Amino acid sequence: MSLNHKPCFIVLLLIVFIALLFSCSYSDTKPLSAPSVPMFNKIVVVIGENEKPGSVVGDTSASYMNSILTDGVYFVNSFAIEHPSQPNYLDLISGSNQGIVDDELPPSHFTSSNLASELINNGKKFVTYSEDLPFIGFDGPTSTLYARKHNPVANWVGSNTNQVSDGCSLSFKQFPTNFSMLPDVSFVIPNLCNDGHDLCAPYFNRTKQFDVWIRNNLDKYRQWCRYNNSLLIITFDEDDSSGANKISTLFYGAKVARGICVDSINHFRVLRTIEEAMRLSSHAGSSASSKPITSCWQ
Repeated sequence: MSLNHKPCFIVLLLIVFIALLFSCSYSDTKPLSAPSVPMFNKIVVVIGENEKPGSVVGDTSASYMNSILTDGVYFVNSFAIEHPSQPNYLDLISGSNQGIVDDELPPSHFTSSNLASELINNGKKFVTYSEDLPFIGFDGPTSTLYARKHNPVANWVGSNTNQVSDGCSLSFKQFPTNFSMLPDVSFVIPNLCNDGHDLCAPYFNRTKQFDVWIRNNLDKYRQWCRYNNSLLIITFDEDDSSGANKISTLFYGAKVARGICVDSINHFRVLRTIEEAMRLSSHAGSSASSKPITSCWQ
């Protein structure tokens, strides 16, 4: 960024944080089953890698994510569950790490409850769109810049209890341009460069690589979702191991109140919120005992 543009960006950030004056709170008197989360037509969750909040909010490398803060909700007390990456992805889709505590290929496919099977059992659809997935049904650990450890639904592909078809794990090339054709819930997984995991050309800046990728690939959906009863969630798997595993999480879309939310949230609460928004009666893993996020809606 040129010196001439730095004052403008600083002014933008000041406007952002002046505008984000409300704080959110959650009433512990509400029962866990209360339908206090609005229904959505579509929910898209995009997941970045290994960033603490200070490397995103207020960082000039994340100019796109900062630019949309005034129209979304930023959770200042958002936390991952553990380290390293793979268990957190499993937490986010199933409310459990399924006994996996590393990034190695799990020994077998799971048959436990998960968001994808819950949606399918209720007549809804789920897809993970992974950048650089070589072909539908690929079950290997890596291929070029694709990593299965970041594609949690691949661990439930099969024909047994709670398992799903390989059509739930597609390449990002198949992400529809007609957003009304999206499944009810989508996870979007950029490749190892674009999710900020690796230091790559052209920017050699992990935060900027992820930020630019979101702008280039999901900004049209962001604009669409606000006027089509849909939601965009931007979050991270974990921090960079420099702190208390605090991460950045942003909600943007229809029915989202604008501002900063001080509620403490984690992957289990995000999962529970998605389940509530889809009006699912079942809740996977620790989402069953987690409170949905209710304080950030208009």
